[in-house]
Amino acid sequence: MRWHPCVAKCVGKAISKHELEQYANSHALISNKLVAGRPIIHVLSAGDPGNGFVSTEPSLEDVFFGAIHANQAHVAG
Repeated sequence: MRWHPCVAKCVGKAISKHELEQYANSHALISNKLVAGRPIIHVLSAGDPGNGFVSTEPSLEDVFFGAIHANQAHVAG
């Protein structure tokens, strides 16, 4: 399946709650969900961000927030 370019590089990982702000500041965070008490984050990345991130199948939410993020980056740039 072909995805919108804004989520073609969507990766995710489970983190601890205290790491959420750090990842929000250092990555293009497009979504986070609390699953079993732990945040699951999805970020956009042109390359492999390493550090335990794995490629994820983008959801409709990822497409929506990825498009918003791409638009904000375009307007700011």
